[in-house]
Order: sequence, then C-alpha cells, then structure tokens
Amino acid sequence: MTKATIKIRRAEASDWETIINIFNEAVAAGIATDESKPITVADREEWFAQFDDRHPLWVVDSDGKVSGWCALEYFSTHPAYTDTAEIAIYIHHGAHRLFISGAGPGGGGRGPRPEPPDPGGAAGGTGRRRHKRPGGAYRCTG
Repeated sequence: MTKATIKIRRAEASDWETIINIFNEAVAAGIATDESKPITVADREEWFAQFDDRHPLWVVDSDGKVSGWCALEYFSTHPAYTDTAEIAIYIHHGAHRLFISGAGPGGGGRGPRPEPPDPGGAAGGTGRRRHKRPGGAYRCTG
C-alpha cells in the first residue's frame, strides 16, 4: 500500500464545489454547523469572497483530491477583534480517522488515529466523558 501525498494549500475557485459537498456532509449528519439543509456554491459566493491573506481558506489535498478544508473567518468587524478569527475545519467522511488534519503545511499525515482514551477512566482524569457522534467526532461532557 502506498502512502498518500498530502499537502495543505490555499483553496481555489475550482475547489468550491467540493468544499460545499464536504460541508453538506456535516449538515446531513447534524454536526458542527448551524445549517439545517444543504447549501450550494451560489449560496456561499459572498462567504468565499471574504477570504484573503489575513483570513485564508485552505484545503487538504490528498493525491490531487480535496479531502478537507480549514477556514479562518472574520470574527467581528469591531476594531477590538482585528486579530481574531473564527476557525472552521471540515473533513470529508471518507477521510475520517486518517489523521489528515495533522498533516501540517506541505503534507505528511501519520495514518489512522487510535480511539481517544476515556479521560475519566481508572487512571484518574477529569471525569469528563467522550461521546462518539456521527462521522467520528467526539463531544465531551461532564
């Protein structure tokens, strides 16, 4: 089995449809979004236009195929928040548990990630429990 070549690069207009498809996977699963129905590229043209050098939109490119994206979005127009960004990270369902989000600029994913330990287990911990959500995401409660 050959290792995938993973790199993180700035998103281009040709990536927009894939970015929206990945986002819509999260909408369908009901996780990590405030949207209740799928969106289109046309719905997000203004959103795509906001990205610049200070607040970029990146994609994870795995062997030439976009498998995730990360956006640093403007948090507020108030001057006190000039250096503040809201971050959004979405990974294609087929790439979950491949640890592509740890690739770093230039590539180098490390393969499948093990299940996270229960932080409230026998070894002590915080007493918080992890609950697996659809799509492999975890939510902590406690």
